[in-house]
Amino acid sequence: MDTNCFIPVKSLNELRRNALDQYQNMLLNDNRRIANDKPDIVNETYRPESLSESFQATIMKADQLQALSGYNLDRVYIPYDLIYAGKVADDTIEEFRLANEATDIGIALPRIIRSRDKNYLESLRKYIEDHEYISVLIRNLEELALIRDWGCNCIMNGDYMLYSWNSQSEHFYKKELNELTANVELSLRENRDLKNKGLIIPVYGYVPLMVTANCLAKTYNDCRGDTNDFAYELTDRRGKTEATYSNCLHCYNEVFNALPTSLHNKMEDIRRAGFKNFRLDFTMEKANAIKSVLDIFINGDRGVDYEFTTGHFEKGAI
Repeated sequence: MDTNCFIPVKSLNELRRNALDQYQNMLLNDNRRIANDKPDIVNETYRPESLSESFQATIMKADQLQALSGYNLDRVYIPYDLIYAGKVADDTIEEFRLANEATDIGIALPRIIRSRDKNYLESLRKYIEDHEYISVLIRNLEELALIRDWGCNCIMNGDYMLYSWNSQSEHFYKKELNELTANVELSLRENRDLKNKGLIIPVYGYVPLMVTANCLAKTYNDCRGDTNDFAYELTDRRGKTEATYSNCLHCYNEVFNALPTSLHNKMEDIRRAGFKNFRLDFTMEKANAIKSVLDIFINGDRGVDYEFTTGHFEKGAI
């Protein structure tokens, strides 16, 4: 027997899924009726020649912004936490805007906002009012209700943490938001079945495994005050390292998956499903890693030099 005969479980699962899909299609075709003189039907939902693709990006660290320059991104979201803390100044944003005139600059809200964040919320409201029609990436229903009640003239876009799990939730969000991000726990087929071709599809990024108020820094008696940073790492049972982001401004932690979800080798499948709006989420990556990812997705570079997972692309969470 060949000593190099190992096959990953992931590959076996993919083969099994493909075999079952083909078997199902074969059974259905045997019983499918063919109508006579059936008129030709044009597929209105997918016309490759007419697609105008767009790429958006989010960042978590101030020094990541300049790495996005020159890539003709449709929109870049900067965490309002960085603006509030003075880590991204108005001059820096304006400089980026002038160098990337086609790129819309939006703000991303935190995963959690607490009742004690009165000063933060007052600052946020003033910022949105001063920047009319700014794009705001909303992470939870409380933020959605808050900004709606403020009555600000802004473009409200929903992140995947709003959990658009089915057609009923899709219908609700369509009435409230300008854009909605696809649920990362649904497979491509499940997202396609929602029949919302305007969904923003996250195609790269470390997905949070957990958002928790159980702060690791406090557990180690090392409260860092107001310093938001990747301060600690967790190691799972397989020896994989999971980066932990301490958001000290709002006092919560985010534990990220050990590997980024990267769908660079699934883009044609996504396009065939009718989607044309994509997002790249950058967390702890340095500038050279960000440029490498941008080159892969936007410029078609095939030199992938990082480990990755495809998340729930093939099989949803249920």
